This record gives sequence, C-alpha cells and structure tokens, in this order.
Amino acid sequence: MVALRRAEARLLLLMIRWLRLSLFRYNNLDGQRPYAVRKPREYVAKEPGDIVESDTLAVRPMPSVVLKHFTARDIISRWDVLEAHTRATSHTACSFIDSLLRRMPFPIRAIQVDGGSEFEDAFEKECQRRGIRLFVLPPRSPKLNPSQKDVERAHRTHTEGFYYEVYHGEMAVQPLNRTLEEWEAVYNTVQPHQAIDSLTPAEYIRQHHPELAPRAISVLYVLNEYKILKGCPRCAVMPGGA
Repeated sequence: MVALRRAEARLLLLMIRWLRLSLFRYNNLDGQRPYAVRKPREYVAKEPGDIVESDTLAVRPMPSVVLKHFTARDIISRWDVLEAHTRATSHTACSFIDSLLRRMPFPIRAIQVDGGSEFEDAFEKECQRRGIRLFVLPPRSPKLNPSQKDVERAHRTHTEGFYYEVYHGEMAVQPLNRTLEEWEAVYNTVQPHQAIDSLTPAEYIRQHHPELAPRAISVLYVLNEYKILKGCPRCAVMPGGA
C-alpha cells in the first residue's frame, strides 16, 4: 500500500511538471519567438492603447496591381491606422510601427498579431526595442480572440470602401497612402460607429478619456477633415460604421 501511494505521488508530480512545461511552451510560443508571447489571461484591455490589433490583407484594386494593406485597430476606441505597401515583410511592418506611434493619439502598450511572417524578425525586435508588448494569437482560434473579427471587419470596410469606391488615382504607394491617410482621418473623426455608442473614435476618446483629447483632435486631422469634406464629399460617407 505504501509503495502504491509513492508511485501515485510520483505520477502526480510528473503530470504537474508536464502541465507546467506545456503551459510555458504555449505562452512562449514553444521557444520559437525571442520576444512575442501569447496574451496572458490576466492582461485585459481597459484603456486606449492597451491592445492594438494589427493585420495585413492582399488587395487587388486592378487586375495587374497587388497591394499589401496594413490595418491597425485599437480595440477600445476603434481608432484605426491604415497603410499600403507593395510587400508585407517584417521591415515594412517596422515602418508601420512608426505610423502607429505617430497617428494614434495615445501610447501603445501592446500589439496583437496573427502568426504572419511579416510580424516576426525585424518587427519583433522593433517592438522589443520600443518597449511595446507583442502578443501572438494561436492559429485557428477565433473563440480566444473575438476582437480579431473587428480587424477583419475593418479590412472589409476600408478595402471595399476606399480602393473600390473612393480612390481613382495613381496606384503608386506614395500618392495612394496620402489619400488613404485622409480616408483614415474621416474614419476616426467624422464617421460614427455603432460599437462605441454611435460616436466617432475621436468623440469616444474625448468623452471617456479626456486626458487624451488634445492629440485626438490634432491639427493634422482637423486639416485633413477640412480638405476631404471640401474636396471629396463621398469620403465623408463611409459604409458600415465598423
């Protein structure tokens, strides 16, 4: 009887060790990523900037043109930042971090991405260098991250509305991104969204996080609003309110 209890105790100890090791490998992506981890259960987004979802999508506005569209969405305020590139690499994703920090009106504490290769290597090192936490979603796990559907919905809103309805200019990245940033400004400061009580992201920030309001109504966005509303009336009527 004593020997049996000792065997059971050893077995239980081995099971505990195995579970701890499995959990460690899961959270640290099985040792394959030097900085990125799974989002801890206790990490809950409460304020703008706590978690910014980022994703890419291949867009074909013309039969001979393929662009890589980057979307980042703050899951609290629904503030979006958009950018187009000819390729989705870790280096272009690094430059997208610069755009996020410049155009989101709050500090970014964590970025959450899927397992795309553009969010590895240089991108991961840049997040670490800037002190931004990087969370990677498990593959094929929509139930673990319902907010990922928000990013996918944002993709649909921006790609269908901008590339196929509003933009008719050059397909070179530089002029396209200038107009895309104007579209982004309307989305963040003019277009109301049902998910945040029919407020615009800027209005939501002013009402619920007034300490961030000065940046949320920066001169850049005010000028962009004026230019779009005067020069491109259709830009001010965006589908979906995603």
